[in-house]
Amino acid sequence: MKDSGLGNRASNDDNRPTPADRKEPMDIGPRRWMCAALAVVLLFSLVGCATTAVGPRRQTDTIRAAYLSGDKAYLLGEKRDYEIDPKPFVAYHALLDSPLKEAVVCSRLSGRIWLGTGRPSPMVVGTYGLLLDPARVDPAAAAAAGLRRVESNDSYLYKLAVDPRCAPAASAVGYYVATFQGEGRLVTVEAREQRLAEAALAQPVTLELDVKGSEPLGSPAAESVSAVVTAPFYLFGILFFKKSL
Repeated sequence: MKDSGLGNRASNDDNRPTPADRKEPMDIGPRRWMCAALAVVLLFSLVGCATTAVGPRRQTDTIRAAYLSGDKAYLLGEKRDYEIDPKPFVAYHALLDSPLKEAVVCSRLSGRIWLGTGRPSPMVVGTYGLLLDPARVDPAAAAAAGLRRVESNDSYLYKLAVDPRCAPAASAVGYYVATFQGEGRLVTVEAREQRLAEAALAQPVTLELDVKGSEPLGSPAAESVSAVVTAPFYLFGILFFKKSL
């Protein structure tokens, strides 16, 4: 006689877990879900940092010497050396030779390093900004020198011209700004200690830097150059004025 299978099913039913034996899925609650989600986000952020970390995006360097060699200007810092085109700064020297020099109340030296440009050495753009008191500026002279008015203390112009160490106590709105900008590259100057001795600045100057690009700073390596001192580079004669506004 064929087994109808009822006996087997009964036997299987006897082996089924009772409600008391069943283990329901753990309810981890909303707080634990949040912690788990944060852990995942942290993990991915750490992975991202491991693959794209290139160092601080904002850096500072202290310029200890500045000079001309041929048709280039060289700034020697504590961390690296900079070669820039000095021609855009001709207007700066013209300003120093004019009555506008007496109106300068603050200044700032800043720059950007561009990585991944396909050049043998990383590209550098240096900017020197001056803030001028409008009470000491003739409007005709301001127009002739290409000065621009500061409309806000949060404006890009204001930030180019004002170093925190000489920031005006009062609002600088309405003041004039002059900016001078030159392009160049990072280099390594040969006979560096000798050049530092020959062209040392009376007062070292802080250079504030923004680093742009995804490559590590120092890759590619800066090209080594032989740059003898042929003339001083008078760029820093009126930094950090303390005139009252």
